[in-house]
Amino acid sequence: MFRFLKALQHRVHEWQHVQVCKNICMTDPIITNDAPLVFVTLLQHKDVYPYLVAIKSVFSSFGEGGVVVINDGSLTEADIGLLESQVLGIDIRPIADVDMALVDMKGGCWERLVTLVKESEKRYVIQVDADLVAQKQLGEVVELYKSNRSFALGNYISPGLVTFEQMSSWWTDQGVHAHDHVQVKSELVFKNLPRAEKRFYRRTTAAFVGMSKGSGTLAALSEFCEDMKDALGSDWNDWGSEQVASNYLIANTENNVELSAPEYVNNVPEKDISGAKLVHFFGSFRYYKKRYQNMSQKFILDRLSRECRD
Repeated sequence: MFRFLKALQHRVHEWQHVQVCKNICMTDPIITNDAPLVFVTLLQHKDVYPYLVAIKSVFSSFGEGGVVVINDGSLTEADIGLLESQVLGIDIRPIADVDMALVDMKGGCWERLVTLVKESEKRYVIQVDADLVAQKQLGEVVELYKSNRSFALGNYISPGLVTFEQMSSWWTDQGVHAHDHVQVKSELVFKNLPRAEKRFYRRTTAAFVGMSKGSGTLAALSEFCEDMKDALGSDWNDWGSEQVASNYLIANTENNVELSAPEYVNNVPEKDISGAKLVHFFGSFRYYKKRYQNMSQKFILDRLSRECRD
């Protein structure tokens, strides 16, 4: 009964949040262009309205770039029409069209990561999860784009930039020698991978990532996947492995940056997010005390107010 009530409460909060987010359609559309920048998102039907809040709030700091949405297969014709009216020039791609020939993975956001790498061959690319809200201008991120430096959103459990050997040791030093989640499993076996003392890693979050132009290659991603398959076997196919690979790719780019609190945060109960520039409302605490709903509503109202003044 407790689980049923929790699930019901989650569904109610989700519905309430979507009703708030629908008001984003009252704001002016994004106008994309051919700047050397693109924003990429893997999107499902139930997240269309929150996504419009996310992309409009992030895009406003840049004022330029293209927008790519990978349709996970659940977007309806109405969803596509709405996206095209709210993001002028949006590029919506079926997930089945992502060429996974060089990276033998599927699902779990792997098509998104392959798209990021391929797009980074020709321009700077930023991955935007649908559960992000930027409530202030992202000046630091704009500078990273202009200087072609990669970034990733910091994780509240992170040792910073480390080698593979150091990442594994960091966990064992804390008494963690085994774990059920693929991310920790992977980080524990890093020490066994080839060149473990020379390969780098950041324990960051794939929700908000910037990949510099010319930094990522499918060959490097494929090599890493093969190493992880050798180390973990079928466990490497678990949901969450894509984030590990994303962390690895970003950490091995030149002059990469970890965006950290209090300006860039994942929403957890013990964190004060009121002054944050960007917040990731990930699943575990997505609707905690209606923070997500309130921040989405505030962004929409502020945007409407600015547009009325202009």
